[in-house]
Amino acid sequence: MPQLLNITKKLVKIHNPLDFGKIENCLKSDDFPYKKIDAINLLAVGRLTYQKGFDLLIDAVALLDSRFYLTILGEGDQRMILEERVHEKKLTNRVFFEGFVENPYQYMAKADLFVLSSRYEGLPNVLLEVMFCGVPVVAFNCPGGIDEIIIPNVNGFIAPNGSINELAGYISLAAETNFDKEKIKDSVKQKFNYEDRVRDYERLFYKLVSI
Repeated sequence: MPQLLNITKKLVKIHNPLDFGKIENCLKSDDFPYKKIDAINLLAVGRLTYQKGFDLLIDAVALLDSRFYLTILGEGDQRMILEERVHEKKLTNRVFFEGFVENPYQYMAKADLFVLSSRYEGLPNVLLEVMFCGVPVVAFNCPGGIDEIIIPNVNGFIAPNGSINELAGYISLAAETNFDKEKIKDSVKQKFNYEDRVRDYERLFYKLVSI
């Protein structure tokens, strides 16, 4: 039986860098992009594919009361299927598909809560972006490093992967939780800022060429 290589001590983890300055430049408008100002406006962003689990999110919204509105940004091959699901759930006045938008950060900044319903992910940059806007998140605990981003009660909540009832429950809980916007922003600025991550790569490359 071949011996497994012990490489774990040689692995270096560097988190995704995020250019926070670029996001700030996109947040200069005071326009309110949502349909209803006095609703609890949920936001989801991504390709309309099976991976992103928007079908599960629509089912979760159907369990919530009429205060909750959902806006989905993105396009994909499942749009018609998802629109039919919204119709079946009688949610056409509470769930809206906005397609591709040039500046999603305006939606992020004005959202009450962001929801990531993916069945699986890589480390999702969209969570980092929306948190930098000071918005709490609720996400499935899907493969892809969700628990490296979300700190319960600080910047959001994590629901068991694939559980529609739990997702709806955590959305309700998050809507009633008094999150601190600055703490949400700090939770990603400290760990994922562009400048520090570039320095991490520089140190790593310098170490490699010095061996």
